[in-house]
Amino acid sequence: MTIEIDDSGTGELVGSAFIGLRKVETDQIIFKEHPVELFGEREFASREPQRRVIDLVEEGLKELYHQEGEEIKTCSSPFFEELRQYFREKNFIWEDVKIEDPLQRAVELKYLAHLKSIGVDTTIDKSVFTLNPEQRNKALKKWVCKDFENRIQFLKLGFKKAFRKLKEQCFKIKTLLDPISTIYNYCDKKGFYHPKFYPLNFDDESLFKIGVSIRPVLEDFSLHYSNRFEDELECKNAITGTGYDLNKRGAKRQACEEVCDKLGLKYLI
Repeated sequence: MTIEIDDSGTGELVGSAFIGLRKVETDQIIFKEHPVELFGEREFASREPQRRVIDLVEEGLKELYHQEGEEIKTCSSPFFEELRQYFREKNFIWEDVKIEDPLQRAVELKYLAHLKSIGVDTTIDKSVFTLNPEQRNKALKKWVCKDFENRIQFLKLGFKKAFRKLKEQCFKIKTLLDPISTIYNYCDKKGFYHPKFYPLNFDDESLFKIGVSIRPVLEDFSLHYSNRFEDELECKNAITGTGYDLNKRGAKRQACEEVCDKLGLKYLI
């Protein structure tokens, strides 16, 4: 009899980790969850997560009725370092191999189901979460940043470097301004007049149409804004945009988005 052991989620910052064990001859697979709480900073520093793996694997081997002398094959995960030492001390017959389907896919899908249970939208593209670890990592970070305060509970805080980078990324995203504020800040920093907004005639009376223009402050103050938006469109010094929306604020926002896009400025959507 041969037992295969694989893991998932152990290298991800988000969510719990899982260990899958499979009895090859019967294709019986069982899973053991390694809760995210055990990946805290203090626990991780004392290598508690790696030692906990031994207990989980022992439980799994008993459930699969593993007998002395039966072969065990494990994946080469660094997370199994303490487990390998345990196998050596207990004289288990084991080896590191590349674990493939069906166990590899099964344990990945177990982690995927866990992500879904904590609120991650995994239905957009399953291949991102099962076949492309790099893209999955990016998708998970984006998910956390959308609600960092409430989703920090799902992070492995013992991954200090990864957590610090993610926190910085989330903070940067959250401090980006909306398009209107972004334009005002740009004008203050670059020596532009504050934006001027122009109400525009529009066939659809249910919508507001607004134009916006910004101009650099030049020595010739007569080159301040024109009264007509059409003149701003023709002015080589002006940067303009237009917006349409059900309210004035929304129309201004869209107009400023267009200016931000022209200038390559980032803003909150």
